[in-house]
Amino acid sequence: MATISVKALKVEAIIGIYPHELHQTQPLIFDIDMVSDISPAAASDNIEHALDYAGVASRVKAMAEENGKKLLESLIEDIAEQLMREFSAIEELSLAVSKPQAIAEADCARITVVKRRSR
Repeated sequence: MATISVKALKVEAIIGIYPHELHQTQPLIFDIDMVSDISPAAASDNIEHALDYAGVASRVKAMAEENGKKLLESLIEDIAEQLMREFSAIEELSLAVSKPQAIAEADCARITVVKRRSR
């Protein structure tokens, strides 16, 4: 098993509960850590046996941009559940989202969820 990561994926999305958040995009930053068995890809040196981490990043970006959610909690749960359904090679997922503009006095607000595949 190995951990495959996508760090600081930047997405512009409409999300929030305040009126000023509902009419313009704001940055969200995702960190994705995926535990997967890389031995088939390592043995074959064939991309078809590897976890498509670019595909994971594209899916996260698309879901965040199209989300329609108000809360980060709802958004991150939906994305994590969808990634686990769509990418069977992910055994464990740690997905974090940061909202840099959430608190003026802080670098960001951040939520992290962890999902494990039950076998």
